[in-house]
Amino acid sequence: MSNRKPASAQTKWTTNKLAVTAAENAAPKAPILFRGDIGKSLVNPKAIGHEALEIQFPDHWGFDADALATHRDSLGMGIASLVSGQLNVRMGLSLCHDDPDNVAKAIDGLKRFVDAAAVVDSGVVVGWVRGQLGDKPEERLAKQGKALREVNKLAAEKKVPLCIEAINHYERESQNSALQILDFIETYELTQAY
Repeated sequence: MSNRKPASAQTKWTTNKLAVTAAENAAPKAPILFRGDIGKSLVNPKAIGHEALEIQFPDHWGFDADALATHRDSLGMGIASLVSGQLNVRMGLSLCHDDPDNVAKAIDGLKRFVDAAAVVDSGVVVGWVRGQLGDKPEERLAKQGKALREVNKLAAEKKVPLCIEAINHYERESQNSALQILDFIETYELTQAY
C-alpha cells in the first residue's frame, strides 16, 4: 500500500462528495444511474441526497458548458467530473493508437473536456481513452504518458484536475490499481493529475 499523494492536489478536490453518474446515452449494463437529458438529470440526484454528478457525454463537441454551469448553479449542486470514455467507446480514439492522427484527435478531445470542465468547475476522468497496450506495452504506455503530459499542461493552467482512472482487469489489461496509476503519474511526471 502506498501513502503517496501528488504534491499539487488541490484542497477542494481532496474532500469527498457523494456523486452519482449520469449520461445522455449509455449501454444498458453501464453503471449509470441517471439517463437522458443532462439538465433533467441534474434535478434528481439532489433530491435523493447526492451532492454532485459525474457526467458522461456521447458527443462533447456539442456540449454547452455555460448552460450546464447556469443550471448547476440554479440547483445548488456540483459537477464532480466529466468522463472522457466516450472518446474511445464511440469514436475509437486512443492516446496510444498506432495512427498519429487518431492520437491527435484523442488529445484534442481531452483538451475540449478540460475546457468544458473549467467552465463547470469539475475534473476530467481519463480512463478508456488511454487505450489498450496490446502487443506493444512499453511503447504504448510511453505514448499515453507523452499525450497526457500535453493535456495535463492545459489542465494545470485551467486548474482542472485530471483524474486518471484505474479500470478493472476485465476491461483493460493495464493500470488496474491505484498504485499502478500513481506509478504512471510519477513516471510520466503528471504531477497535476491524480
